Amino acid sequence: MAYVSATLDSYWDTLKERRKFRRFEKQLAVECSVQEKVGDLYHAFSHDVSGEGVCLQVPEIMPEKSQINMQIKIPGKRPLDVKGEVVWVSEMKRDYTASERVFKVGVRFLKIDTKDKGVLNKYLDQIAKDSA
Repeated sequence: MAYVSATLDSYWDTLKERRKFRRFEKQLAVECSVQEKVGDLYHAFSHDVSGEGVCLQVPEIMPEKSQINMQIKIPGKRPLDVKGEVVWVSEMKRDYTASERVFKVGVRFLKIDTKDKGVLNKYLDQIAKDSA
């Protein structure tokens, strides 16, 4: 019996992990604002964080492709100033007692100062060592 390449082979190839950086489930305080909505400041928490982006839990939908300004608070360090872009949004499941809607927002980092990037990478390296 001869092997015939099937469409499923290419389907499974598309499901491979495309991220370049490992994500760490860490809850960090984040203050953020959408550039198009002047004056609105959101107090959010990260769901996970990596060297290239962060998943936030926010009380309102942030439209995809929105540019956002963030201050990510790493314990024991000054807040990191980061500009990002919303790449996806999904509503979190809530139990019947929750009265407010909560959304997960995937944010890709667009601009981060070299020093802040170093602080973030050092923090992520420490998380990796602690979880090993």
